[in-house]
Amino acid sequence: MNPARASACQAGFSLVELMVALAIAGLAATAVVIALPGGMARPALAAERFAARLAAARDSAVIDGQPVACTIDAMGYAFARRRNGAWVPPSDRRLQRQAWPAGLAIALPAEGPRRLVFDAMGMPSDPFAAVLSADGTARRVSVARDGAVRVNAAP
Repeated sequence: MNPARASACQAGFSLVELMVALAIAGLAATAVVIALPGGMARPALAAERFAARLAAARDSAVIDGQPVACTIDAMGYAFARRRNGAWVPPSDRRLQRQAWPAGLAIALPAEGPRRLVFDAMGMPSDPFAAVLSADGTARRVSVARDGAVRVNAAP
């Protein structure tokens, strides 16, 4: 038998090595699936995302020197930018319309949609607070008069 051909036949993985590699890949995939957030409503995660987008809108208003508005209602929230005397949707995809996750309830201080406008200095038109709740847990998202955006545990 040719020695070069014999070594070529021995190259590759054995069945045991292949099974061990598949078992390790399966464990890694399981760890990733467990670490992913579930599809159910989680007020803490939704509140953090909402607060981050409000802060991004505030910062965008300051950087561009143009007001940015956020309209919040029971279905979700949307941003708009003031351009040439009209409110237009922002081009930034992070500030596109967002729906609340299924099962999440929002308590707004006033009836109907609520509109919050950040001016070119990053100051809100009014202080704002909303409570996001689901499954017995709640988080409060607030915007102070100085434009600070906070997330706290709701009482």
